[in-house]
Amino acid sequence: AGVQPGEHVVRLKYAGRSDVERHVQVKPGERTLVDISMPTSSHRVSVSTAPDAATVFLDGKLVLGTTPTFMTVADDDFHEVRIERAGYEPIVHSIKPEDTLTELSFTLEPETEPRGTITVESSSVAQVFVDGIYTGYDTPTLGIRLAAGGHTVELRDSSGARSAPARINLQKGEYMHLTLSLAAKP
Repeated sequence: AGVQPGEHVVRLKYAGRSDVERHVQVKPGERTLVDISMPTSSHRVSVSTAPDAATVFLDGKLVLGTTPTFMTVADDDFHEVRIERAGYEPIVHSIKPEDTLTELSFTLEPETEPRGTITVESSSVAQVFVDGIYTGYDTPTLGIRLAAGGHTVELRDSSGARSAPARINLQKGEYMHLTLSLAAKP
């Protein structure tokens, strides 16, 4: 369809996507292509805990600040929220695409078993596995709370590279820092 030369506003709306508005300058006698990407719609969710000052992770990524805080949740996918605070049991909460909640509130329970904390870093980004299970953390990590006792910590990346397994014996209340190196894929 032909439009008059000059500035025009293009607005797009589509269910499940964020509205987009662009200003387009059309020159006389020329066609103008408008390339628009419509991001997934999202909403803001506040997160609070009792007691507060807990760390929040959304899909394994740290949310800025400690509770009370907020996060932006994409509406078209499943999400996992993990809440952690030293001395308390971690909480894992799932969010479904159809959830439209705007507030999450959790009561933290004191730890039921002795725990320690590890941090893990590497020269490149890698997933952290403890006892063969992906922790949901990528390097460099903040504190990962683990039950006291023996564990095997390993790094893996998307190319198939792995670190040598590190065997640790974590004591109650201990804070341990590990630096692991990835080996090239065999």
